[in-house]
Amino acid sequence: MDLVAESASIALKKVVALKPNETVLIITNPRKDLLKISKALADVAKEVGAKPLKLDKIVPKNKIKYSGFIVVQPKKTSKDFMEPYVLKALKKIPNVLISVPISKIGKDKEGIKKEYRGKKKKYNNFFSYLMFEGKSKGFWMPGITLPMWRRAIDIDYNELEKEIGKLMKVINKADRAHITTKKGTNLWIRLKGRKAFADGMRDKRTGGGNMPCGEVFISPVVGSTKGILIIDGTIPLRTGETINCSLQPIKIIFKDGYISSVSKNKTGKKLLASIKWAEKEPYKLFKDKKKADKYAKNARHLGELGIGLNPKAILSGKVLEDEKVKETCHFAIGANYDEDAKALIHLDGIVKKPTIELHIKGKKKIILKNGKLKI
Repeated sequence: MDLVAESASIALKKVVALKPNETVLIITNPRKDLLKISKALADVAKEVGAKPLKLDKIVPKNKIKYSGFIVVQPKKTSKDFMEPYVLKALKKIPNVLISVPISKIGKDKEGIKKEYRGKKKKYNNFFSYLMFEGKSKGFWMPGITLPMWRRAIDIDYNELEKEIGKLMKVINKADRAHITTKKGTNLWIRLKGRKAFADGMRDKRTGGGNMPCGEVFISPVVGSTKGILIIDGTIPLRTGETINCSLQPIKIIFKDGYISSVSKNKTGKKLLASIKWAEKEPYKLFKDKKKADKYAKNARHLGELGIGLNPKAILSGKVLEDEKVKETCHFAIGANYDEDAKALIHLDGIVKKPTIELHIKGKKKIILKNGKLKI
């Protein structure tokens, strides 16, 4: 068995726990490497005894591939809508749902007009509704490459779940966190009342997440960030470009909860351009000025602290993998996961070898020391 097929087998049999007769839908783009990964997944689905959805009356025949398990649509960006036939396929509600896109699956034109009501929140994209409400299980892989697929899927998931469990337990008790690095990061965030999330194995059996997986992440209290952040790994831009900050780290200063300044070197200027775009664009998109004001303000907000836990992930320039690298943490500029700080960007900046100290009811607990897990 080659590594592409082996990774597909691990992803569906071990991680998702695919069962016979479950329905499977794989959505991808017409690129050779993505089709190869998608076909490998479809082959495993057939082997297990899973079933494709009945799509012949709602999806063009030339867009249905490999016994009906795969639906192909053109490349989509964050500005594009998914094809109508993809939305119709999603509304068949597959048991297992997998997205293998170059970039995005696309926005939902119907969901933007009328949101889908979940148990506690509303969704403007039916894909998100299915995954986060547990209607489907599976994963999404924006920007996946064959080298990443071959490299970072075959890991010890039992060990990953142990590390996730330990981190979740202490992070969910924390009042605040202090993050430092030898490069100059000295950042404080409040966490009290916030809930940590995991991207591991168990979440793929009741909902969805990334593959490759391996991180624990949390949204800081809105407006609580202060201090200095040095991005010395990678960070994506709103244009789709990912910049390497190893030689030119970006210094970001947070004051009163929001970014007050960004270093004026080449990498810093590129990041600032994405932030400024996210400050201006809401006024073009929304008629409601108050809504636009909130989105614009949150372009300078810190939306996430994440800790990478995948032992085989490397800094490849793809955020899908970069944020999973061990001995790193990442901070997202822009929108958060608690959805009380909405923005048009969510840019994950990687920080190498951080020390993270949690403050729990007046006591201090170091969970990472120069990148090494200490719990």
